[in-house]
Amino acid sequence: ITAELERNILINAGYEADVATDGIEAMEKLHSKKYDLLVTDVDMPRMNGFELTSKVRADTRLKDTPVVIVTSRENVEDKRRGIEVGADAYILKKEFDQSSLLNTIKRLIGE
Repeated sequence: ITAELERNILINAGYEADVATDGIEAMEKLHSKKYDLLVTDVDMPRMNGFELTSKVRADTRLKDTPVVIVTSRENVEDKRRGIEVGADAYILKKEFDQSSLLNTIKRLIGE
């Protein structure tokens, strides 16, 4: 539900957006075409958002892609881990709103 909400926000703001059902599908999509930004949750099947972010940072083709984690995991350890694996932003779902997401994206990709 959150992924579709985020996708709709991005499309309504004039961006193109795709949705992946899990981290493995996200990596496949990231390798299939050029994306300006990745928005991920932590809690996903098969490969979580921390693992996905880490793999993006380790991949020479993807390492400079900005990563935004949007998650319900609000403890300090999870936020620290998100930043340690390479996330550029960590947004809590309980604080999530359209303007915070769009402002973060504009800050990261300059559009």
